[in-house]
Amino acid sequence: MSEPPQKKRKVEAAEEDTTPPKGAPLPVLGTDDKATRLLSALRRENTHKTTPIWSHRQAGRYLPEYREYTKGFDFFYNCQHAERAAKITVQPERLDIDAAILFSDILIVPQAIGMEVKMDPGKGPQFTAPMTTCGDISSIWDPLVARFGAEKVEATCQLTHKPDLQISKELAASLDYTGDALRNVRAKLNGHIPLYGFTGAPWTLMCYMVSGSSKPSYAEARKWFYASPVIARKLLHLITNVCLELLLLEVENGAQMIQLFESHGGEITPQAFEEFELPCLDFIAKTIKERHPTVPVMLFARNASHSLEKCFAASFDGVSVDCNTSMTFAATLAKKYNKALQGNLDPCVLFAPDDVLKSTVNAMLEEVAAVLGTNEHGVPNSYVANLGWGMMPSHQPAKLQCYIDTVHAFSKL
Repeated sequence: MSEPPQKKRKVEAAEEDTTPPKGAPLPVLGTDDKATRLLSALRRENTHKTTPIWSHRQAGRYLPEYREYTKGFDFFYNCQHAERAAKITVQPERLDIDAAILFSDILIVPQAIGMEVKMDPGKGPQFTAPMTTCGDISSIWDPLVARFGAEKVEATCQLTHKPDLQISKELAASLDYTGDALRNVRAKLNGHIPLYGFTGAPWTLMCYMVSGSSKPSYAEARKWFYASPVIARKLLHLITNVCLELLLLEVENGAQMIQLFESHGGEITPQAFEEFELPCLDFIAKTIKERHPTVPVMLFARNASHSLEKCFAASFDGVSVDCNTSMTFAATLAKKYNKALQGNLDPCVLFAPDDVLKSTVNAMLEEVAAVLGTNEHGVPNSYVANLGWGMMPSHQPAKLQCYIDTVHAFSKL
């Protein structure tokens, strides 16, 4: 009989925590091609010898070691304890990935703002008290005003970065465990591959905060733009500033690249996306680049082909595209705006026989190379292979390995 979850937590609490203290030196990234290829592509240096690849949700339920290690533990408990989050983060390293991405969740931002959200293994995220009345943000606003004062809360609803006058840095401080986990991962990786930090994009987070769980279209959130546009913008700006402070915290604690996940970008019209959301996204990217110019900042805008050119034209170093986007179209925009491109294999291709998987991957790489060209080593310029969405629980690790190996083997020479 397995131990009850609470007992498991007590056993795990005795496990050695190897997190380096704040301010301690972290291992420097190696100088070999394995260590540098992904940053070479994102920075458009194109000195790498092999096409880099990593995968959305590469640390997750498709891995037997993940299922075993997390058995009996609450999802957010794993996110909030640095040693556990770090061990999960590095699990897929055995598949020869070219970057790690911190094991965490986009919904820690609503938690920092004051909302309660739990992860139901069968249903996904569940908010205890979502903001279901259009235009009513009093459930988060009133406690924040009581805690910080109306002036500072109002200041946080502007697209300006003034930490001393805003509450976002104080709210993000409740997510310090993220910084602990990043330092722990950097120590475990020991400079072998670089490390991504991330957050959800403001509109995507607003969808969950209003709807309370995953929904087919997020109509209850979309209508805010038309029925209550002033409050919708205020809410988005509040979320934006907390996201920004979280990402700055992540960079300051060891994240070497950043990605924003706009998972629901395709749920709103191009007009609404460009009027309400794109200014928030650009503000985040621009502010990070002003403070950390060498840290690549990427945007994953799922199903947002309607505004893809505007995304490439924004302050990001590159854009990660979903599997419903033409790679030729995306590569053409990347070339036009001198940005990096990431993507976009359909995750369902990983269910195909190996020969079909390999031919599909090679066709994708050929398509990218035809537009972006190749460097002296025969690999596509300014390009990182990834999935157009994330790994599924029913995937087999061997299939992701096949994808990775095929990408690494590709060369036009």
